[in-house]
Amino acid sequence: MAELHLPSLVDRFEPPKGYRGSFGWIIGYSADAHFLNAAAERFVGETNSQRRYMGRIRLAAMLDPGTPQITPLETPGVLHLLYRKPPHPFQLLHAKVAILGYRCEDNPDHWCVRLIVSTGNWTRQTLEESLDLVWTVAAEPDEFGVPKDPQVCADVIEAWDLVAWLRERFDTRALKSSSTALDVEELNAWMRRVRRQAVGKPRFFDSRRATLLEQIPELVKHHAGEGARNNLHLGSGFYEQGGAEVPMLPEVPRRIVVSLQDEGLLTKEPEISLTVNPDSCQAIAEAHAAIEAENWDIREPWIAPEFQNKPRSLHAKFIFSASYRKNSDKCLQAWAYLGSGNLTNAGFLRRMSAQRGNLEAGVVFAPEDLTWGEETVEIDGRKSILPLRWDRAVEPSVLQPGDPMPDRPEPTYAPPVAWLEWKPRDRDGGWLSIPKSAQPDAQLSEGFNVLDDDAQPCARDGEYFIWRGAEPAEVRIIWGASKSAVVPVCDRFGMLARGPMPNLEIDVAIRQLLSFPQPPEDDEAEDDDVASQTGTSSMGQGGGAGSTAQSPIRQMMELIEGIAGRQTMLSAAQWQHWLIRLGSTLHQMQDDRTVAAFRDLGLNPLAPLMEAPFRPDFAANADTEHGRTYERVVGNIAEIWRVDGLAGLGEVK
Repeated sequence: MAELHLPSLVDRFEPPKGYRGSFGWIIGYSADAHFLNAAAERFVGETNSQRRYMGRIRLAAMLDPGTPQITPLETPGVLHLLYRKPPHPFQLLHAKVAILGYRCEDNPDHWCVRLIVSTGNWTRQTLEESLDLVWTVAAEPDEFGVPKDPQVCADVIEAWDLVAWLRERFDTRALKSSSTALDVEELNAWMRRVRRQAVGKPRFFDSRRATLLEQIPELVKHHAGEGARNNLHLGSGFYEQGGAEVPMLPEVPRRIVVSLQDEGLLTKEPEISLTVNPDSCQAIAEAHAAIEAENWDIREPWIAPEFQNKPRSLHAKFIFSASYRKNSDKCLQAWAYLGSGNLTNAGFLRRMSAQRGNLEAGVVFAPEDLTWGEETVEIDGRKSILPLRWDRAVEPSVLQPGDPMPDRPEPTYAPPVAWLEWKPRDRDGGWLSIPKSAQPDAQLSEGFNVLDDDAQPCARDGEYFIWRGAEPAEVRIIWGASKSAVVPVCDRFGMLARGPMPNLEIDVAIRQLLSFPQPPEDDEAEDDDVASQTGTSSMGQGGGAGSTAQSPIRQMMELIEGIAGRQTMLSAAQWQHWLIRLGSTLHQMQDDRTVAAFRDLGLNPLAPLMEAPFRPDFAANADTEHGRTYERVVGNIAEIWRVDGLAGLGEVK
């Protein structure tokens, strides 16, 4: 029986059929290595080790300056760009947007560009603990390579202009100097074609020039039509802070209601509800009496049954409005807002400013074919689109204000040098130099230096820094009185933060495969370095101290059975991502001693994986595309292992 696979934010990075991830931009308040590695693996179909070996930047992240630097080695193929210098024109960079460029495999001149608007951050917490929403569209080419759907093109270009505005404020020099430069420029060229096809008012909007609330009524009228709806439902993971001496109706929800009524989009006596986290709902907790006096409801979020045993807290920010009639279950004249803006003053009632307003972004759209479900809003009675529930209100006694939003961490700004260049020496080590294109307009301060692996300043040889040891992928630099940052190293071939693709021993491969769909926690298998040098491992390959002395056949059967057990439990939606993990992990095993042992025996250990009982039903044979793709992957690995054509276990040749 296949596992139920609920869509997650990271799944939105997977390429459309027939495309491969080339380059993308991520905007966000925060991110972490866990999410970015999972997103990059889906985006380009390569594991951490493969991306590190390729040395190309595939995703560039522009995050709030308060986000601690994520180094190139932590996220191979993903570069955390730092803000150039203060001051910045926003209180927080709170927008959560991605523009992802996919190149067509059959026609490299054709691209598909996907826009992602999220309510959640690019973090592991979003994947595992939060209840968030995401909206996506894609500017796809027709058979002649012309971007289709003028409305989608307008949406994508509006978001692209936000990306372009931020690019001027973040340090993008490293992208211009590496093998990534061509991918960036080709995406730019495709976006120029998308712009020519953009027609209509964008559904995407941001708070650079006006507040979110000021823009929503006009967007609703344009995309969902005029008319007063009799239902309004507001949700937010964070509301305005309380503390009023006389508890009153919270300002932000009140202003939203008044604005929609003034614009003729909401009836005078509508049904209104607030969706909250009961144990952390800020001013809602102390204002419940005033809210009840207005006949508004306070409700918990609807949580999918699959999450009932996995606690999730509401982080989504949304507005949903429609009309209800007793003789119909349809949501009439429905519209929705979702985006980054919490229902707070800084997030919703103020435009971007350095001291008072965040940079927020969102979309207003008109969903179709919605019905009023028993607990939530549904499409065709099947798919819930919003975490709304109608069956019960929250008891006032359980409402708690919770903790205030944490203070922003100390900002991190771009260093004076964007990267360093490597030049090998005849003897051990090499030189690190500052390329002219990486230098700032001003002269480097006297305190500038490169730190070695022991955190000591490197010796100088004229303009060069002497590096003793193997070529590094990244180094830490220091400048000024106490500033420091990590910068990538560019090798002789223009590859940034490049490193070797490690060989995997079989026990590490098993762990990586069985951890799916989570990204491998330790692609480099550093904890096995000593074992591999001494000829032993945790699986006892060398029979040394502590070895379990397992035979190669037993170890290989453990691997094959583990693969079969894992993949027969997967859903079709996870299949493409699984094949990426399977193929890349087994590829890195080509020099493992268990593989060599089977070659010596004249046996192909992968043969059982071709049998139907070892495969999920949707890929049980070559009659389906899933099955054919799977057989190509396993066949390629057999060639790499040099066991193709050999007898399978139990066969006689």
